[in-house]
Amino acid sequence: MEKIFLPFSGAVRPWLCRGEDRAVVILPDERQVEEFLSDGSVMTPYMRLTRFQELPLEKPALEDIASFSARGYSLSEWQNRGGLLVSTPGGLLTPVVDPGVRLSLEVGARFERDSFISWLESSGFRRSDLVWKPGEYAVRGGLVDCFDPSSKMPVRVSFFDDEVEDIRLFSPGDQITRYPSKSWSFGTVGGSTSKVRFPSFAERVIIFDPPRCRSNFDGFKWLWNDLSDRYSLDDDAWDDLLASASSLVLFEKVKGVGQTGVDVLEAPKFKGNLSILTSQVERWRDNGFDVLLRSSTRPAFVDGDLNWRDDPVTGGFVDFGGKTVVLSDVEIFGLSSAKKVGPGESPSDFDLFIEPGTWLVHRDHGLCRFAGTEVVHTGFGDQELLILSFHGSQKLMLPVTSMEKLSLYRGDTGDDLSPDVLGSVRWKNALKKAEKRIEEEAAELLDLYAKRHLASGRAFPKDEQLMAQFEDMFPYVETRDQMAAIDDVKRDMESCRPMDRLVVGDVGYGKTEVALRAAFKAVLGGAQVMIVVPTTVLAQQHYRSFCGRMCPFGVYVEQLSRFVPPKKQSEIVQRISEGKVDVVIGTHRLLQKDISMPGLGLIIVDEEHRFGVAHKVRLKGLRRVVDFLTLSATPIPRSLSMALKGIRDISTIETPPVNRPSVVTVTGPWDDTMVYKATAKELSRGGQVYFLHNRVESIYERAGWIKARFPHSEIAVAHGRMSEGELEDVMMSFYDGEVDVLVCTTIIESGLDVGRANTLIVDDSRTLGLAQMHQLRGRIGRREESAYAFFLYPSESQLPYRTGERLDAIGRMSFHGAGYEIARQDLSIRGGGDLLGFSQHGHRDRIGMELYYRKLKERIGHLKGAESATVKVEVRFPLMIPPGYIPQESIRMAIYRKIAYLNSKEDILSLRSELMDRFGPVPEEALCMIYMAVLRTEGSNQGIIHVVVDSETSKVTFSRSSGGVKPPSPWREKGSYWTGPGGRDGLISLIRSLFPWADGLAG
Repeated sequence: MEKIFLPFSGAVRPWLCRGEDRAVVILPDERQVEEFLSDGSVMTPYMRLTRFQELPLEKPALEDIASFSARGYSLSEWQNRGGLLVSTPGGLLTPVVDPGVRLSLEVGARFERDSFISWLESSGFRRSDLVWKPGEYAVRGGLVDCFDPSSKMPVRVSFFDDEVEDIRLFSPGDQITRYPSKSWSFGTVGGSTSKVRFPSFAERVIIFDPPRCRSNFDGFKWLWNDLSDRYSLDDDAWDDLLASASSLVLFEKVKGVGQTGVDVLEAPKFKGNLSILTSQVERWRDNGFDVLLRSSTRPAFVDGDLNWRDDPVTGGFVDFGGKTVVLSDVEIFGLSSAKKVGPGESPSDFDLFIEPGTWLVHRDHGLCRFAGTEVVHTGFGDQELLILSFHGSQKLMLPVTSMEKLSLYRGDTGDDLSPDVLGSVRWKNALKKAEKRIEEEAAELLDLYAKRHLASGRAFPKDEQLMAQFEDMFPYVETRDQMAAIDDVKRDMESCRPMDRLVVGDVGYGKTEVALRAAFKAVLGGAQVMIVVPTTVLAQQHYRSFCGRMCPFGVYVEQLSRFVPPKKQSEIVQRISEGKVDVVIGTHRLLQKDISMPGLGLIIVDEEHRFGVAHKVRLKGLRRVVDFLTLSATPIPRSLSMALKGIRDISTIETPPVNRPSVVTVTGPWDDTMVYKATAKELSRGGQVYFLHNRVESIYERAGWIKARFPHSEIAVAHGRMSEGELEDVMMSFYDGEVDVLVCTTIIESGLDVGRANTLIVDDSRTLGLAQMHQLRGRIGRREESAYAFFLYPSESQLPYRTGERLDAIGRMSFHGAGYEIARQDLSIRGGGDLLGFSQHGHRDRIGMELYYRKLKERIGHLKGAESATVKVEVRFPLMIPPGYIPQESIRMAIYRKIAYLNSKEDILSLRSELMDRFGPVPEEALCMIYMAVLRTEGSNQGIIHVVVDSETSKVTFSRSSGGVKPPSPWREKGSYWTGPGGRDGLISLIRSLFPWADGLAG
């Protein structure tokens, strides 16, 4: 055994392993594994690095043999190829399934589809509607989707008769093809003969930070054994691993007995002082050192012969023996740095699924529940009908061609919610009240936006090189939605019209990065920026974030808050008025009359609804003359977002950040031992704990209970009856890492981004709604480390049915990829909040937010005098997507809803391409559904206002002359309308005569 003293981490770790082969490297947690692999790809690109991933501590993963199979392929790859196997203690000591016999397919080879399906079944794959996890497959006609455990992406195989027509890799997020392949070798999941085993390692083992590795294994083992019914971890597993190693190297962070040293030191930190950095680099080079700059931003002094690469590492070092210096963003600028990795997404179709029991609103009949579908056979063809359940046993059968009449209900779905009676007065009254309020809101919005449109704002210049450098400092890959929001904001800022954009996204989804880029763009354009936040603690957090990113570019950032002494505040106010401060961050203090910003060009407001009336009035006045950006954590589903567009400028961020592990959620009765172990595990890995006790009268008693068990830890209390100053002091201490356990009430529900706080314990969750539990869980898991939430209740209590249902839901939906589903249910419980600056109303609750805002958008268009861009289309003959084309009802419903939401030519062409890619050539019946969307969205360009197509005849009504377009035979023109054949043939001939570009939809 060799012990080596190494008190720091970063790129030095793979650097010290650069001569190793067929060795096992153990790091305490998955975050450090990510860093090792990222740094290793930069520092030792010639080495083979194989990741042996830890299984997520979630019951579905522990019971899924596909999880064990994926690990088996990783282990086999390393055993065959050599290099380093990199993992955590929990990753090394949990089960695997050895690879089975692979199946190879080639394009053009003879192989029957049914034979492939039989092989998948015998190899342990599970049939599914939608493939997005390893071990799943789906069949749609001649297409077979399969996600084998040895692959990072699922594979789509197209069969024509008994031949493999093509093979493609596709994204599990949007289900669209990414890469073609000429051949593919499929790995097995594990059939009935597969053996689950615990691996053993007799190789050279290298461990970084052994005490923390041991501590983390103890916590992992306890949680694993608590969740797994079949495969338990032995208490001696860690000791057995160490004993079995052929040689053992321990890199220890604490100075101890029997250690050897390495001639390597941590690199000095320059924190943006480039003059000192330049001098030091020259001294190193004069002494024969190679100086390697591996940062995301090129420092200004870098010349042609200095070794800089935009390939960031997580921390630098000085190797005296190897005469090498490595500097990262951490040393150069004082910024955290990480290798960018590709995004992972859950399927976008999940947003469109409607399952039986879902609450819906029918535009004409009111509130109802979805009860499934039914296909009826007629003399003119088959028709798929939606079954809608109203009050009592009342049912309404709605053709899928009328899907646009439905909207999802986004309101309180408590026990007192009941469906409407068909033809009831209650629904008509709710609609009348809503329409009255819509009239008022539309007028108010029009007044606000008319004043904005009359105002002339500042048009900021297009992006240049400095903006690109600034954006490169973002250490993560932007999600699709985040990038779209950034583009929206930039486009607004480059316009002469003052921007007023709302960016909406769930907790931790990347809204701050949108604000950072907007602020930097404004500063580059010569403007001052004001950032207004609701609490002093958030002001302090934003101040740190903005300073870290902007100061290296010479941007002057200040804050005005209670943390700034009065004398310093006066100086800052003076400098602001002189234009010497570029960005100022603060609370409502910034809205006071003594604040004068002569160059103000952008205001960013975080959670505007949390400000008082007077402050909102002040902000409302400012937003008419400068660019205005509002951030909100209220999640808005895609369908509702579409209804809101046009009412105000809105960008929604629905995609979770890259590589964010799901929060492991445990629900159940209180257990002293479990709570002690959960707290001890978090503290042992250097983390912090939120302990929620929602009764102020006994909160100090609970804090004493924790202090008695952890006497050497710092315990603090936070609740709403404390003074503002006292509360903020406690919260800031927790944020700075000075407090280990924060015993608190639900006051933390909308709190700080504390990266080290990754365990939440709620001692009595009976009174919490699903919305609150989701918000509270959002306080943890804000980084790459695994996070744990415990929603407990007194062990002696009997749970009411609804409480049990909520706890079951929060636990069940903790799997990776379920984040948006949680947000959607959360929104349906608590409503949409104050999205537009108006208070919530009962009539809006009754008709549902989605329909409410659709009607509001329509009313605004009417008041503006604009003609409706949507054509009324009535199809009175059977039309549907054939079940043989898309057999899965849930997927078929999602496609119906996509068709209902199409609103442009580009959307239509994109959907047609998607159908071709995912399901094969589009049959005529499904094509006619898309043709309906063409008429609905593009028909107004031809002057069409109404289309009626039945099985025999068709009638197209124009608002004016058809502009010289002559109807094709056998169509006839009669004044302001055309008449012609009905059915699918009539619809197709109409489309092809009016829209030549649509001819390609059938190709």
